[in-house]
Amino acid sequence: MQVNLEPKHYIIRDFAKTTISQVPAKEVAGVINYAIRKQFYKPIHHWSALDPDTKADWFKLFGEKVSWDPFDHAFVYSAFEKKGRKRLNDMLGKARRKGTRPSWIGDDAWVELQT
Repeated sequence: MQVNLEPKHYIIRDFAKTTISQVPAKEVAGVINYAIRKQFYKPIHHWSALDPDTKADWFKLFGEKVSWDPFDHAFVYSAFEKKGRKRLNDMLGKARRKGTRPSWIGDDAWVELQT
């Protein structure tokens, strides 16, 4: 697997020779964080509660920062799902432990997430 870093854009190659766990975690997690923070408009308690439109929007934002061969699309989407689930859980857990609303969560969403 090869990862080339361009200014704020990642190109991931050779998925056929890798597994989901080998996708560069730091880079992918950073891009998933970006997508979640950019469009966290409503209270989403966990990944499985995401509506298809929001998940599609987040994947589109992810695709603006990461490029891959169209042949690898299913693999990339699977990696996005797996790593996105973990990132969202970690991000929400951290916010709940701190007890203060992060700037990326709207006021109304934060109130509802507290219940």
